[in-house]
Amino acid sequence: MGYISSAFFRSFLIQSSWSFERMQSLGFFYSIVPAIRAIHKTEDKFKEACRRHLEFFNTNPYMAPAIIGATIRLEEDGASDDDIKGLKSALMGAYGALGDSLFWSSLRPLAAVCGIIFALLGFVWAPCVFLVVYNLPHIFIRGYGMIMGHKMGIGIVSVIMLLDIPGKAQSIKKGILFLSGFLLSVLLFIVSGRGEGGGSYLWVSLIVICSVFGFYLGLEKGIRVEVLAFTAVVVSVVLGMFL
Repeated sequence: MGYISSAFFRSFLIQSSWSFERMQSLGFFYSIVPAIRAIHKTEDKFKEACRRHLEFFNTNPYMAPAIIGATIRLEEDGASDDDIKGLKSALMGAYGALGDSLFWSSLRPLAAVCGIIFALLGFVWAPCVFLVVYNLPHIFIRGYGMIMGHKMGIGIVSVIMLLDIPGKAQSIKKGILFLSGFLLSVLLFIVSGRGEGGGSYLWVSLIVICSVFGFYLGLEKGIRVEVLAFTAVVVSVVLGMFL
């Protein structure tokens, strides 16, 4: 349906207008208004739906299309006002937590580490690596959520759980751990004169091994990945002066 694709593309602007009182309410309304205009033919029904979707809404923007799709399905099915509001209220908090864990805490640091590694290796298209690693998964989740939300309606709750987002976030964090260790080895390789003087290789190898375990312990203690990454940069520069 045309209004589904319209809602998907409009959902990219869900954070374009904020208010402290209703958060992403206007962005959600902007995304769904073509759908409710097509579904509700009478002016009274349309106005009622508009008022319903101008209430408080706040979630992770990348997870919002799933809620938008499910809401459109309930509007098509003629669900009650309480059912539609209940769906939005139930999903926006849970999806916000899942999305923040996956994208802000896991995928974004992973993409940053990948981009930094390629930049340090001298590739001019390193920023493209960051954009691809970050945007491909998030655009897929947006599209998949919109399609399955509209298809399943309230059943989108079980569909999203099948994606095992917390498990994927944990796997990504483990990947960050090893990539961060590799990043540290690249930094040490560069600041120690690109390997000139073979005697430093043993020390570099030992430091990389220790850094991997150090990152693991840091993540286990709840230290943010960004803090660990900046620490790795400082340590590598200091050690590079003596290797």
